[in-house]
Amino acid sequence: MLIVAVWTLAILSLLAIGAGYNAWLEMKLTSLELDRMKEERLALAAIQLARSVLPKDLDKPATLKDPWADNETLFKEVRLAEGTFSVVRAVSTDGPEQTAAYGLEDESGRVNLNKATKAALQNLLGDGAGDAAQSIVDWRQKTSDAQQSATIDAFYAALPHPYPCKHAAYESVGELLLVRGMSPERYRKLRPWVTVYGDHVNVNTASRQVLTALGLSATLVDKIMSYRQSAGSGAGAQASGVFESVAEIPSDLSLTGDENAQLGAALPLLGVGSRDFRLHLEVWPGDRPIAERRPAKYEVVLEFLTKGQWTIKQFSRD
Repeated sequence: MLIVAVWTLAILSLLAIGAGYNAWLEMKLTSLELDRMKEERLALAAIQLARSVLPKDLDKPATLKDPWADNETLFKEVRLAEGTFSVVRAVSTDGPEQTAAYGLEDESGRVNLNKATKAALQNLLGDGAGDAAQSIVDWRQKTSDAQQSATIDAFYAALPHPYPCKHAAYESVGELLLVRGMSPERYRKLRPWVTVYGDHVNVNTASRQVLTALGLSATLVDKIMSYRQSAGSGAGAQASGVFESVAEIPSDLSLTGDENAQLGAALPLLGVGSRDFRLHLEVWPGDRPIAERRPAKYEVVLEFLTKGQWTIKQFSRD
């Protein structure tokens, strides 16, 4: 009888522990679900804030001097009832390090994967990546060369887990991971500089890396950056350090013959405005000090729909 009583007590104890664990787990899951709901509401609040400072129309160029680009007071650690959020982006420097700016990113500061040349992609990937750059182009386009098409398709069909080559436009940057020769290291290197939105590269906001990838020399890129950072010395557009149109770029800068040729070759890919902007969001739900926690991170792309209206094109949690 004593043995039976001991076993009964042990079983009841295990059941009690199990019930307690299940109750704890349910509470934990409920807490996580509530935090996720708060995160999303904070992200939506950040989107509304971004919409309030984005252009109401596209008549003017988009520049890094605009209120959406760098405003720590507006975008850093915004405190609401649900928690706190920041809109922050990495800014490249002349060295390997990066600094932070509190604001949105102009998506036209990147190279569109559906328009990028093999040379531009190879420049972004670095030495020895010519085959990978060609594979990026092959993924998005159809070819009239039946033998070439068969060779491309045969590679993907022979993979341990085969899938077809798309031969159509990229719908997300993540598709690059499906492309032949795209290692995780290459993907991480390329991802910050490419997009699937926009029709051109905005010369007013593009990074040094992107402008160089388009075939512009270091000297010419220096001139572009210097012009953008200065206030100019004349009247009107030149006094602002803003490129008002791509046609005016040569007259805004003192270019050599070679630099004019470089600019002429890149000109079809260049513009001065944007209709797509990216929010890199850091979100802390709840009341606890943010210094004690890691933020949840969201990526949002807003696209100009019509005058004064910006629609959500991408909403994802990293």
